[in-house]
Amino acid sequence: MKNTIKLTLIITILLSVFNTVYAQKKVKDTIVIGKEYARSRKLPITVNKGTVIINQIDSLHLVNQIRFHYYEELRKELFKNDFGKDIENIVLKYERIVEENNELFDQLEQKSKAQSDLFKKTISELKKSLDETDRTLNLTQKSLDNANTSIELSMRQIESAQRRQFWKNFGFIGGGIGMGLLLGLLIAN
Repeated sequence: MKNTIKLTLIITILLSVFNTVYAQKKVKDTIVIGKEYARSRKLPITVNKGTVIINQIDSLHLVNQIRFHYYEELRKELFKNDFGKDIENIVLKYERIVEENNELFDQLEQKSKAQSDLFKKTISELKKSLDETDRTLNLTQKSLDNANTSIELSMRQIESAQRRQFWKNFGFIGGGIGMGLLLGLLIAN
């Protein structure tokens, strides 16, 4: 049992060493394509078999050797005539326009994100304000209901007090009339 474990361990170590050596032989070189390469007029980069490419730009266009030689031949033919300089100037102007458009697009994207954030913030604050208004309206409604109930109770108490005062005043008037009659009868007799 111990020999089996040792044998398995040794085979595992040998396989990992073999895989590492094989992987190192397979990968010959590493090329890092930085962001500055995206907008430069540098020569094309040649990548050989077994080379690892680390791409740090938004897009990288790969062209095979046949297509690359085709473009080179086309370029040479164009520069044989006087059209070459004109075409190069047109291409340079086009590249400048594309670069300006990219910068403007980046600015527009940043402003759009800022506007979106502001819109979200405004919606959030508006929602908070509406919630607070709703809460205030509910409290106001409760206060008005309580005030209405208090007014109704006060009105009933006022009516009750007025009736009591009426009967009290009526009692004074009736008592005064009764006393006046009694005095009048006493004096008349």
